[in-house]
Amino acid sequence: MRISVNDTPTSPAEVINEQEAGQPRLFLRYKVTTGSLSDRTKLAYTYHINEFLAHYRITDLQPLKEYSPKVLKQMVKDYILHFRDDRKLSGSSISLHVAAIAHFFYIERDDDYKIDWKKVRLEIPPNENIRRDRAYTIEEIQKMLSVCSRTRERVVIHLLESTGMRVGAIPAIKIRDLSPKSTKQGGKFTGEVKCAKGFRKFYKTQSENSGMKPINVELTHGHSIGMSVHYYRPQESEVLNDYMTHAADALTIDPTKRLQQENHDLKTVQAEELENVKQGMENMKDWMKHCFKQIVEWTRPLNPELARDIEYNSFQLDEPEE
Repeated sequence: MRISVNDTPTSPAEVINEQEAGQPRLFLRYKVTTGSLSDRTKLAYTYHINEFLAHYRITDLQPLKEYSPKVLKQMVKDYILHFRDDRKLSGSSISLHVAAIAHFFYIERDDDYKIDWKKVRLEIPPNENIRRDRAYTIEEIQKMLSVCSRTRERVVIHLLESTGMRVGAIPAIKIRDLSPKSTKQGGKFTGEVKCAKGFRKFYKTQSENSGMKPINVELTHGHSIGMSVHYYRPQESEVLNDYMTHAADALTIDPTKRLQQENHDLKTVQAEELENVKQGMENMKDWMKHCFKQIVEWTRPLNPELARDIEYNSFQLDEPEE
């Protein structure tokens, strides 16, 4: 049985300003400031912890410090069930919430180790859609752009598809971030494609298929590169050059520019093929001259006249075609 189930507001800010019976009802705001976490992680944890506190209408931390580990464990399990059954969130999204809550209790309680987090996490569902969703196609992105009524919307779509950045990074982006030196970087499932991750998967798929180094794709995607981070230290200009050389054309959405690029690529391929044909003909000519020479040497002792005719024909190979 669940301890409590309350409607969860969309953000902690809404909880603080919530109106009840015509009177403002204020709730606790908690900010993550401790721990060796990145600023982005602290911001995410702050949001998720406040959402947890808002869910249970908690205005004072003292009761949470006095509750037994068993009660806290049940609260977190109920919270997971709320996300899993009521809000239908994916396992990866729920795991982020649980990680934030676990950090919260680690900081605020001395006996957090008594909460069996392994059993708590058993309630988190598997990511069933992890292999079913796909990347957007170029045609789908072109269709999105065609129905955009504002330049701002088109800019956002182009940013998402050409950089692979996360949707959550869009609100905080500044003009100064839109430069070659910037390295800043989930979504609702709508059938075959996740609204936000469809762009990230499009970026990764197109970039890797274009020949861009996979490790550079991961870096520009904002992903961890594991132990390589200690040894692989490319210059920003090297990553940018790799992106511009390989991925930029593959990520181009405008049909006119894509057609121009395809024509350019076709001409390049045709020129390379023509050069290969010419080289092949030259190789064939050299091989035939070698064969004629061998035949002449074999034939001359037996039939000098025939040998002269063969040698004459071999000279014709060097004459330019009319």
